[in-house]
Amino acid sequence: MSENRPLQGFDAPRPEHRGRTQAVSMRRLAFVLATIVAALWFAAPAGASTLPRFYYSGFASSHIRPSAVYWGAGGSLFIKSLNWHYWTNASAYGRGTRWSNTCDPNCGAGNYLRSPASIMFWRTRWHSGHRYWIRMTVRWVTRDGVHHKHLYRYDTDWP
Repeated sequence: MSENRPLQGFDAPRPEHRGRTQAVSMRRLAFVLATIVAALWFAAPAGASTLPRFYYSGFASSHIRPSAVYWGAGGSLFIKSLNWHYWTNASAYGRGTRWSNTCDPNCGAGNYLRSPASIMFWRTRWHSGHRYWIRMTVRWVTRDGVHHKHLYRYDTDWP
């Protein structure tokens, strides 16, 4: 007869606790998912700020993925309408239009030659808690089909 008696004590399933256990598990799952989403949401801007910067005029202003890069004296040489293919911690590469002042009849006249160009930043150093690019390679093709490549060093070739 003992085989037919109902289970008691630790052997008996307790339906009143099953619902509470599932509710606690669901709350834990919701908390873990919310924590993961919040971590991913708030980590994105922090990661973006660690990317190297391009500095204009010494350390006066810096940019990540600028739409134009100026490095010639008085704005005589620059690349604008830049589309960045990538901007990582190791290098940055973009394409745009190179503008070069002919200074004919004088530099103030603003006669520019335009040509398609690519720009690549590489090698970094630290300033005020931020990494910045110290090497820039510019490639362009002139109207007569001549290919050019020039390497600039931040500390000597551009302000």
